[in-house]
Amino acid sequence: AAVDKAEAANPAAKPVVEAMKNVTPEQLKVLKDVANSGQIEAFKQKLIDQAAASGHPLPADAKAQLDKVKSEDLKTLVQVIEVMQKPPSPALTFSVDPYVTVQFWKLALRAQVAIAGWHTDSGNNFEFGNVGVGAEAGDSYGVNGGAFGWTVGCDVWLPTGTKNADVIAQANLLAAPRYLHSYQTVAPYAVAGGEFGPVDVMLRGQWVTMQPKVDVEADVFHDKLSEMSYFMGGLAARLDAGFMAFSLELDTLQEGTNAPAMNNVWLGTFGVRGQAGALHLGAGVQAPLKKPAEASHSFGGVGIGNVASVNFLANAGLHF
Repeated sequence: AAVDKAEAANPAAKPVVEAMKNVTPEQLKVLKDVANSGQIEAFKQKLIDQAAASGHPLPADAKAQLDKVKSEDLKTLVQVIEVMQKPPSPALTFSVDPYVTVQFWKLALRAQVAIAGWHTDSGNNFEFGNVGVGAEAGDSYGVNGGAFGWTVGCDVWLPTGTKNADVIAQANLLAAPRYLHSYQTVAPYAVAGGEFGPVDVMLRGQWVTMQPKVDVEADVFHDKLSEMSYFMGGLAARLDAGFMAFSLELDTLQEGTNAPAMNNVWLGTFGVRGQAGALHLGAGVQAPLKKPAEASHSFGGVGIGNVASVNFLANAGLHF
């Protein structure tokens, strides 16, 4: 509100205000790193060199103004931008992931779009996340009154989302590939499971590789983006009680490269699922058992904020 009043009192400042509002998380991280590292002189020279290389060199008066900027000035600027960009604290964040799967014998093809949403005192907001496609194949076998099955597949997430959709990754690390708008993701996985009377047990492992999207410019603000990878695994047990089923699940995230926020994270989930004809409904509660260190809440150049203390999960599907 204070920024809006200042802008109204000084219309000439509007372009500067708009520019600060549109600074990306990657750009802000670069500014913060420079302000805290004492490398501001090298940073200023890099700006001058980039302007010259683009064919629009900085005029002498602009260079003179840039020369006056000190580390403390940059720290103040970073603080102002953070205040301006800080959204209202959401009372509730939620995601919707509509998908369609087509089965061809033992091969399944899937298309999915992620939608992010959050509720604040000012109302509800929705943003598109990334679009995903996937393929998987598997088989199952009867074994001494029980059953065993396996599946292998790969998910690909395309960077079609908006910056605001990143908020979902703040709450649910498992959803990062679906909502981090600056990255494209390839994630092969394998699943093995067994059925022992009324109890089903499933083990899943997935290697996630996230690369900066191809249209991110390699300039002073984006050179902090880097490829990152991590392992995501889970062990689940489900008790079938007729038309209802209850499940317990333990998930873990382990860092591969450039993903400290995914280092040694453990999550527990309790769920219930019901079936009425073709309609399948599920709900669950997920909570972190071990969170990453506070200093690790960014990875690959993208800040992801704090991990939610609890996630409520819901799923609905029609099976034909």
